[in-house]
Amino acid sequence: ACLATLPFVTSSYGPTGAWCWVKQENLADVAMRQVSLFLPLWAAIAYNAVVYYQVARMLRHTMKVAMAIPESQSTKEMKTMQR
Repeated sequence: ACLATLPFVTSSYGPTGAWCWVKQENLADVAMRQVSLFLPLWAAIAYNAVVYYQVARMLRHTMKVAMAIPESQSTKEMKTMQR
C-alpha cells in the first residue's frame, strides 16, 4: 500500500505513454518507478525460492525415511493405507 500511496504524496503520478503511472521527470521519480516495479517482483521471486527449497528439503527427508523402512514392513503399511 505504501508503494501505491507514496507517488500521490509527491505528485509523481501522470501520463507515461499509453497509461498513467509514475512520471519520469526527475531522478526521484525514476527511482520510485523502479522500486515500485522491481521490489514486489524480487520479493515474489525470493518467496518462491524459499518455498521451493523447503519443499525439496521435505521431499529429500521423506525419501530418506521411506528408503530406511524395510521392504516387508513397507508392504504391510502400503496394504494398510490402501484400505
